[in-house]
Amino acid sequence: MDILFNIKHFANKTLLTFFGPADLDDHADPRVALRREYDIRKGREVAPLPAAPADAESQAAPAALPSRSAA
Repeated sequence: MDILFNIKHFANKTLLTFFGPADLDDHADPRVALRREYDIRKGREVAPLPAAPADAESQAAPAALPSRSAA
């Protein structure tokens, strides 16, 4: 079972490296989540994730698209 977990982990890590998102914060990065899952499974010490930033820009409503007017 441990061998299958390792194969899955390293396959996912490789796929996320090449096809995953470019750069995300630690709280939203799937590679960080994969690393945390691996460390928990292996019984290693895991640091808590940083909280998501609470800036006004990330919570603001998206800007409305300009309407097309018939001229």
